[in-house]
Amino acid sequence: MKKMLSMIMAIAMVASLAATAFATDFSVSDIQPTTSNMTDSTKTVNSVVKAKVKAPTIKVTIPTQNNVYLNPYKMSVTIPGVTNPSTDEIVALPGRITSESDVKLDFSVVVTGKAASGVTLEKASAVSKTTNSVYMYVYFKNTDSATAAVAAPETPVFTATDNAAIDSVLVQTTASKSTKVLTLNAATSSAPTYGAYLICGDIAKAPTAPWTDKHTVDVTIAFSIAPVQASTGTGNG
Repeated sequence: MKKMLSMIMAIAMVASLAATAFATDFSVSDIQPTTSNMTDSTKTVNSVVKAKVKAPTIKVTIPTQNNVYLNPYKMSVTIPGVTNPSTDEIVALPGRITSESDVKLDFSVVVTGKAASGVTLEKASAVSKTTNSVYMYVYFKNTDSATAAVAAPETPVFTATDNAAIDSVLVQTTASKSTKVLTLNAATSSAPTYGAYLICGDIAKAPTAPWTDKHTVDVTIAFSIAPVQASTGTGNG
């Protein structure tokens, strides 16, 4: 009997981040007015107003690689750093997203899968398929703290009560685009804000050809980040 192995899926996260933006503040000489006394009624005085953008500081940390086990035979699998083993069909460690930005951020993604020869990526459950099929999606969620996401990964970030259909993106060989999968509030100097993603899904239970370690899937998640205008404050118009 062939030795049945779990398969490792390497996931490369591509962070499409703009360079950190720093605000350019006015100097004292910029904001101190100069005056001109109008002693002649025919004299014209120009008042020059300088407008500068108050640009946000955007600092985001996104994992650039993660490992996932495809576990069709529901063997006991332990991910490094996780105390309790799992027998799930897809065993994954949540990836933590950290924002130390001084502005609220919207995250959009493009998710692309690359299946090895003989592997089919399905759009719905693959459990009953007779081919070597995998149903996989990436689920995004705001989390309250870093501890919940990574420091104590045995404490689930994603639970059965979550509605993955709202904030998940299907993994297919063609790019799947989704906007605003995650929104993180502005951080403070002492408290970053956090989100997380998790690879979820299922896998064919009894395909005609047995699963081997040659059956792999690579997933690329390209993140785009956009600052969001605060809801407080009003314009002068």
